[in-house]
Amino acid sequence: VSAAIQKIIGYSAEELIGTNFLKTVHPDDRQALINRLTPQSTQEISSFDFRFVNRNGEIRWCRSLPSIVIEDNKEVGRKGILTDITNSKAAEIELKESEELYRSIINTSPDSIIITSMDGIILFASPGSSIMFGIKNQGEYLNHSLLEFIAPEDQKKALENIKLMFSKPLGKVEYKAQRPDGSVLIIEVN
Repeated sequence: VSAAIQKIIGYSAEELIGTNFLKTVHPDDRQALINRLTPQSTQEISSFDFRFVNRNGEIRWCRSLPSIVIEDNKEVGRKGILTDITNSKAAEIELKESEELYRSIINTSPDSIIITSMDGIILFASPGSSIMFGIKNQGEYLNHSLLEFIAPEDQKKALENIKLMFSKPLGKVEYKAQRPDGSVLIIEVN
């Protein structure tokens, strides 16, 4: 039992040697770990993540890189290298939650939220955009120029402001927008 493992789970080598280390594995991860480490397991030998519950009751994430132990040309077990990935796993979970929150805000906002490339090609448009512009299928505006949805009389103003927005904040700007059916609406962009 390495010093690194002792540090992760908070038990000394003396406390661990001769005991079933599964007692330190999070209950929800035990069966999956047993399945992966059992000799003759049909699961591919590859890295996998699981949780330990350390002596203080803290959950620590580890990545295991197992290998097969062979004796007398027979598989007798598995051994492996464990890496503490608690901090990266926490960051991964936080990022996922942040993305879910962002997606929820975007999908429920009544406002039109549009993301374009640097040259004004629409890469993303929120459901609010579809409602505002009367578009049923996102394909009708994705990969199209944003200017296609600005009324002709405001396109020059929009082009000038796009150039300016990289050098200074513009604040709120109003444009006449044009729906695919030709109807016009006033929009506020910021």
